[in-house]
Amino acid sequence: MAQIEDTQKKICVACGKEFTGHLTACPEDGTTLTPLRTTDLVGTVLGDRYEIQELIGDGAMGQVYKAKHRLLKRTVAVKMMHPNLVSGAAALKRFQKEAELASALNHPNILTVYDFGVTDDGVPYLVMAYLQGTSLATAISGGQNLELKRGLHIFKQVSLGLAHAHEHGVVHRDIKPSNIMLVQLDNDPDFVKILDFGIAKLLTPSEGETNNLTRTGEVFGSPPYMSPEQCRAKAVDARSDVYSLGCVMYRTLSGKQPITGHDLIEYLYKHVNEIPPSFDTVCPEHNIPQELERTIFKAMAKQPDDRFQSMIELRAALDEIYQTVPGESLTRTDIARIEIDPDTAVGASTISENHGISVSVGNVNTQPPAPGTADNATDENKVAAKAPASLHVGSDSHSSITAGSTSSGAVNISLTSPAVTAVTGDGTSSLQKKNASVSGKASILKSPAAMGLAAIVVLGILATAAGLSGMFGVSEAENKVEEALKSARSDYNKGLYPQAKQKLRAAIKLAGPTNSVKNGDCRYLLGVIQYAQGDYDDAQNNLETARTIFEKTNDSNKIADCQSYIGRAETAMGQFAQAEKDLQHSLTLRSKNKAGEADSLTGLAYLHMKQHKNAAAVQELEQALVLTEKARGADSQDTASALNDLGQAYQLIGNFKEAEPLYKRALAIRQNQLDGNSPFIADSYNCLGALCVSTGRIAEAKRYYSQALAIQQKSLSPSDPRLAQTRQQYADLVLRTSRH
Repeated sequence: MAQIEDTQKKICVACGKEFTGHLTACPEDGTTLTPLRTTDLVGTVLGDRYEIQELIGDGAMGQVYKAKHRLLKRTVAVKMMHPNLVSGAAALKRFQKEAELASALNHPNILTVYDFGVTDDGVPYLVMAYLQGTSLATAISGGQNLELKRGLHIFKQVSLGLAHAHEHGVVHRDIKPSNIMLVQLDNDPDFVKILDFGIAKLLTPSEGETNNLTRTGEVFGSPPYMSPEQCRAKAVDARSDVYSLGCVMYRTLSGKQPITGHDLIEYLYKHVNEIPPSFDTVCPEHNIPQELERTIFKAMAKQPDDRFQSMIELRAALDEIYQTVPGESLTRTDIARIEIDPDTAVGASTISENHGISVSVGNVNTQPPAPGTADNATDENKVAAKAPASLHVGSDSHSSITAGSTSSGAVNISLTSPAVTAVTGDGTSSLQKKNASVSGKASILKSPAAMGLAAIVVLGILATAAGLSGMFGVSEAENKVEEALKSARSDYNKGLYPQAKQKLRAAIKLAGPTNSVKNGDCRYLLGVIQYAQGDYDDAQNNLETARTIFEKTNDSNKIADCQSYIGRAETAMGQFAQAEKDLQHSLTLRSKNKAGEADSLTGLAYLHMKQHKNAAAVQELEQALVLTEKARGADSQDTASALNDLGQAYQLIGNFKEAEPLYKRALAIRQNQLDGNSPFIADSYNCLGALCVSTGRIAEAKRYYSQALAIQQKSLSPSDPRLAQTRQQYADLVLRTSRH
């Protein structure tokens, strides 16, 4: 009789691979395969907040779904316990313990946990950051191995993340390649995120917490990477993770498992009793240094007392070896480049060429000026009004609107207040801003009385649309939104991202649907900051929401601003085709805006550097620098960023002679205009440090990284990836100089 084909998909919880057919165990490591369960949760809403979109993973304890937060529009991963495990009280407590432990960990190399809950059916779930990248298991699948420098870079990050967990009393207990995610963080394609503390336990549980969550006889972990004490169901501590990481290092560099077995029992026996073969035996062609082999085998010692006693010790040993292995060190983490001017930026209280507003009132018609009109208006066009009519607004005797006709018959409107000064003429109305601006074109009846009244009506409508504080009944909520937005822009320009994000989220709640344009302004800036911090998925969501809002008002300049940073986020996530499309679209929309055109060119240059089209990137950044200097001035913060960008492109192609003066000029601008603790100054130090490393000036590089680190420790949160990278670079140089 013909055998019926088995189409049920199964997964190996050790390596993460999926299989279809009659296999019952993983061909690579012998782990019993777990059926991938079908689900009916796709399309449902969890906890009134999370829209379940698709099933993306299935493990020993639960399923993982891709979902989106309904209000924040954030894409997240939701991990739910398997229904067949819910009936076990110990399993339920273990899952709840995962939520408590994981949410307490705050480190750039550990996956962020946002939320925890229980469904109506009593099934608990975790809400975590949604990562786009590849697992280490995928990178080494099929017996592949990683080259030494890359592997060591990954191991050092894993040891840092686990050291943080151990300091907080948490042992992972399931370190394996599929729980090590590699994501793109600007220049680093192998930034590590450790996943799944699902069977973690407290090292020193307080009284009342020893609920036998890991009872004698219960064995957790993945067979190829389990410590001997795990295999014997004994108590484990941080040194168990050291052993598992040793096994991961062996597998990653050699392409071979340190311990092999046909079933669980054979794995357990060999971990307790057998020593893995040397690298000279299993992979002599890889030329793994003896010092690295000794380090890995010490990590895999059978007795915990014979291993490294902490991840900090292991990390130090890996650092020493890393410095001796040839290869390029990583350069800085990029940060956003656009300076937000509180008076003229997207989202400021302004109606100008950026807003595309058209208003008709009776015989009054206003249209936005042609691009550049406000900037290029001559003094002759800004003539004084004849036969003015005045209206005082509010109780402030210094605030007034004056309207009259010019010699050409057009309307001249003048508004004065402590915050605003407006002068127009020759068919163009233009508020020369201090804290706000209004631009428009007025064509009305030439009767002086009609002109005066119509001008007042037009300006009243435009001023209300612009959200000018204190005029024509602007609500208190709108004033608060504007104040928060202005303050957030100031924080952004100083590099104070956490403070800016907090103010923007509060402003978004205040803006709400009643003031959607302000909501869009807030979401745009929030997306820019999230991009700068490497949170590309959330950045893309907020920027796309802002773009949708601006599309309703047909505001091409704001749409272009959003498109540019959406393209940057897509570049960082490897979505190159879509990034090219969005960045080119933003460039087209900005064809008459020098600063905007420079920004789009810079985004395209980032994309082309990722695609190794370095010549094109250099040309685009050279053009962007010229445009930026013309639009913003030679000493602006935008120019400093453009100088840094071009310097990096030169450094990438080995033109260090051209790169260094650009970096130093950017640093001088930032030091002259910014607070001494600004992360932008630290960014310049990091650029110079990377260049000095590349040119062999180690002592000088160490000094630059030390200066960058001193600033970032004061201004960045402990979990900021930029701080983590600078610490790594500085630690590498300290070790290198200590040997000489």
